[in-house]
Amino acid sequence: MEGWDVNKVGDKLGFFVKDRKDNIYLAVSKMAHQSEIGKYVKKAYKNPVECDGDFCIALVKTMGDPGKDVTTYFRIDGKVERKVKDIDKVREQYWDPEIYKMYKEVADKYDGKGFTPLYWTKEVAGEEKLNKFISYFAELAKEYQWENNKLQLQLKDSYNSWQEFIDDIKRQAYIFKWHAIEEAVVKDWIEDEKIFLFKVCNKDLCPRSGKNTGKWNAHTIIFKELFSNENISQTCIPTRLGAYAKIFVRPAKEQERLIESKDKEGRLLKREDGSQEYEHHRYSETKFIFHIPVFLNQCTTGSNNKTEFNREISKVISSADNLHIIGVDRGEKHLLYKSVIDKEGNIVLEPHSLNEIDGVDYKKILKEAEKQMDENTKRWLTVGDIKTKKEGYLSKVMGILSKDVVNNNAIVVLEDLNFGFARKRGGQFKASVYQQFQAKLLSKLGFLIDKDRFLERAKDKYQLKEEVKGKLSENTPQLTESDTEIAFSDLRGQHGVVFFINPAHTSTTCPKCGWFKEINNVHYSGIKNTAEEYNKNGFKIFKKDDYFEIEYKVTHETKDENKRKIKKEFTRKITTNVDRWYFDSSSKTYHFISSDDLNKFLEKLFTTGFEENEFTFFTSKAEGFGLDDLEGDLFEKIYKKQENETNWKAFVFAINRVFAIRNNVSEKYADENEVDVREQDFAHCPECGFDTRKDDKIKDGDALGAYNIARKGQIVLQRIKENPDNPDLNISRYDWMRFVKD
Repeated sequence: MEGWDVNKVGDKLGFFVKDRKDNIYLAVSKMAHQSEIGKYVKKAYKNPVECDGDFCIALVKTMGDPGKDVTTYFRIDGKVERKVKDIDKVREQYWDPEIYKMYKEVADKYDGKGFTPLYWTKEVAGEEKLNKFISYFAELAKEYQWENNKLQLQLKDSYNSWQEFIDDIKRQAYIFKWHAIEEAVVKDWIEDEKIFLFKVCNKDLCPRSGKNTGKWNAHTIIFKELFSNENISQTCIPTRLGAYAKIFVRPAKEQERLIESKDKEGRLLKREDGSQEYEHHRYSETKFIFHIPVFLNQCTTGSNNKTEFNREISKVISSADNLHIIGVDRGEKHLLYKSVIDKEGNIVLEPHSLNEIDGVDYKKILKEAEKQMDENTKRWLTVGDIKTKKEGYLSKVMGILSKDVVNNNAIVVLEDLNFGFARKRGGQFKASVYQQFQAKLLSKLGFLIDKDRFLERAKDKYQLKEEVKGKLSENTPQLTESDTEIAFSDLRGQHGVVFFINPAHTSTTCPKCGWFKEINNVHYSGIKNTAEEYNKNGFKIFKKDDYFEIEYKVTHETKDENKRKIKKEFTRKITTNVDRWYFDSSSKTYHFISSDDLNKFLEKLFTTGFEENEFTFFTSKAEGFGLDDLEGDLFEKIYKKQENETNWKAFVFAINRVFAIRNNVSEKYADENEVDVREQDFAHCPECGFDTRKDDKIKDGDALGAYNIARKGQIVLQRIKENPDNPDLNISRYDWMRFVKD
């Protein structure tokens, strides 16, 4: 069903009917009779009769493509008419010569597309030229009076682009009327099988007898609003039918696949009509599933213009005082992890996992479903569906986060993941939800329905409150630019109150001192090359009482006051008093390395060496560098001893462990070895000694990631305050270092 326009009913087979009780029906006409039905609908539209009988038919009129329609209006003999034949000749003959010249210049440049939106913007065409061009067509459109309605268009200096002008027309070019139709006509159509009438139902619209379904869901609220008199009677109708509706048929399950419902005593349960009750009973019957797109917020200027919408949101953010920041991370051990902080970085809501919601462990459910799918695939059985379980989980998460945003007056900060990284980290498991979560959150915040605001009880049945009928858009916060799901490639930058930031170092930055690994690991590449790599970083190592202190230099690229690139050098000092996990890829085993073991390892490496298997995490024998004393810079001393390969491999191994602030093991290993959750995923800082295993709020590595994602939101807020019209959301490594260290 490509559309509901009265001119398309005869071609597209479908239209809506309602009865006296406001039940909505979908009428589907047979192809052999669609022409007859179409003629009736067109006639009814031209001579509408007030809807007060048993049945009414929906009459919809839309401007299919305003971008094309408005360019076919011409003033001929003082009257604006529409012409579509010999359009090029008509344009040259009847358009203002200056406007036609502008059009031709663009058409010659863009392969005949004189109205290309890419050109007609203030930035490209120039403000004066754009205003003159749009004002000309706005005058024609207003005078043409589409469907006897005068379009309320601005004539000068009001549009930033041709597309914005067309969007303004589109907002107004929608008409919906209920036309009375005799019950006898409908019955004749049904009896003669000219149409099939389907009552539109869900758990709210057609509840089972004696069953209280509770509050309407959001889709029911929107569907009721679509057809309400309060909505359709407005000059600009905010909630509208969308094109390309679809009907799907879901056949009943085979009898042997149905599971009979039983009570606690094991007795079979029966329905009211005496038939057998089944678990998930809806699958025991053949159903027609109706999917209908809906347009929301159609009368809010700029609501679907991302750039303008973001500017408006940024202006509000820049002047707001009591703002909070919600950081959400896709964790190593968790489906999602969230943290809420204030503008100063103080933790408002303790970082916590979203694995479990309302007592249900969704991580466990999804992992079990994933395992079952894998087993069924190997056995060539029906694979099963994990998708519905994910959707159930994400609907719960959407409810939690949308309330968090409103209740905490918060922005949301997510990771800007490039496709390769997201696929590697978030898409390799069937149970992963992160990519779907990001898109669904933007959709949810694009039209945020508070059910309590819209619903009231009446005789054990929910209904729309009178004071909000027809005002769904006015009473519904719009916090992102669109209520439709967004492609993964567009999940970046700003989307209203949601910001995507560079994820670098979020799970590896100490929340206390701000240390993170600002240099890359040195990988063993021959003794000489390896030694030079360390030397290049100004590497030094000193023996302290029972540990070692490492000193090195880092370089960050930034810009001076004249925007010229410059490099700044900083000295860092860290210690070897850290615990670490190490995964040996050759043996596929994990090893826990305590700070004591790490320090003993380094001390023996610098002096006498160690035997094979003396340390479980490094099984090779090392002769040691043979230093007589451990005074002064030890790296300077071993730099001169470039003859033993095992010594240097062991040195690289130990130093890389020190730099690995984030440590975790696989869930399988943790389960098999009964490793506590706080032991299997922790961060231990080599600079200040911060340890998530000992902290009351940031309790593991995933909590650290969510917290630092939220902290990058502090930088976002600073940038918005400095430049609300066009904030710089690119947070470089130097920006992050300066923020966490200052």
